[in-house]
Amino acid sequence: MIYQQRMGHSALILYLLHMKRLIPFALICGLILVACLPHVPVTDSLNRSWKLEEARNEEYIQNRTDKNSILLDSICKRFASGYLSLYGDNRYTFIGKYVSSIGWWRYDKTNETIVLDSFVNSIPATFRLKGHAEKWMVLIPTAFGTEQLESADIMLMFEYDPHFESDGADLISNEHNEWRMRPSRRESRAEIRTRVKKHVDFLVDYYLMAEKKSRTYFEPMYMQTAVRFCRDGVGVESEAHLTQPWINCFYDRDDA
Repeated sequence: MIYQQRMGHSALILYLLHMKRLIPFALICGLILVACLPHVPVTDSLNRSWKLEEARNEEYIQNRTDKNSILLDSICKRFASGYLSLYGDNRYTFIGKYVSSIGWWRYDKTNETIVLDSFVNSIPATFRLKGHAEKWMVLIPTAFGTEQLESADIMLMFEYDPHFESDGADLISNEHNEWRMRPSRRESRAEIRTRVKKHVDFLVDYYLMAEKKSRTYFEPMYMQTAVRFCRDGVGVESEAHLTQPWINCFYDRDDA
């Protein structure tokens, strides 16, 4: 009986020694397998539509009059209720409440920052990428143009939101929103007509998307339009009552 127990103990010890020798081999195999997995660049995981859900610690800059707080507050307010889409060709589109911008974006791997050019008029904005995953992203404002920002721990919390996407169509894409961008010169009547036509195409596509998604509401704040939607019909604003968001789509009020 004692002999059998000793034999059992010996077999257990030999087994454990064998497993101990296998551990480094298993670790090496694991590292090789991880290395062989496809690497997903940071930019690929950011290429989607984002909506600001929360500007954390925003209360630190509210009602303050120093330049740093005013700039941070303007960035937070611009993102509020807006949608930011980043694309693989380094274009981006931002559609907010009565405001919009289209431009280029880039990711600086060394500094882990995202730069949106022409974010407000022609001024770029820089953000540190605090963290991200498939359906969330956290940005910290660090610069507005040449002004370096003290962010006061403000964190912009974004969530993935395909609000303008339906059946493969993406209404927030650059192609659907180029009509929003103010031209650098006065346009001809033909160019203005083309701009307005693209705007009408956007409105039609928006309602088709809303219908497919069974939405019972529409959002004129994202349409930047001169069209008025009333309970009993649709109309167009008079020249005297054109809104500034609509005028911003043209070189000046005369073109609008």
